[in-house]
Amino acid sequence: MTETKCQLITKANQIMTNMVYVEYRDEIKIIKSEHISFNSNEITQYKILGEHIKYRRKQNHSLGHAISGMVEWKKMLASDRKKTFYQYYYTILDNQLENENYDTIPSGNYLVVYHKGTYETSYQSYHLFLDYAKKNHLILDDIAYDESLIDELIEANPQNYITQISVKFKKEL
Repeated sequence: MTETKCQLITKANQIMTNMVYVEYRDEIKIIKSEHISFNSNEITQYKILGEHIKYRRKQNHSLGHAISGMVEWKKMLASDRKKTFYQYYYTILDNQLENENYDTIPSGNYLVVYHKGTYETSYQSYHLFLDYAKKNHLILDDIAYDESLIDELIEANPQNYITQISVKFKKEL
């Protein structure tokens, strides 16, 4: 767990925020929470987060990664919401696990933005994907993956959190 945290801190210290990167990512094994409807209230969202935390603890799936979130980012941008709303929470699993039921984040090319600020404000960086995709003729998936690099275990001030936001893409034909 400590080794993973150190790797995340090192990565966070090497990147620039509010800039679009293009990265190839291998498949990542994850455990997802129950689905959270976009129309759900915050109480429902936090209840599902609590259930995911309990499951994660019970299965000993912490491994140094914070709980991450999957966002229907295009809906987020089109809505009048003023904070990031996750449709799933997820936990990155150790690739050595073989007998676990898990979902995956597919391998492929991703646009990646590193957002500095609270978890609730990560949506403010989503527009960078649209700008970059338009200029480079890319088709973007509907799901963004928000993964915390610098979180409450590392930084006391939430304004200094660093969230890695990734959206898979393909070239327009």
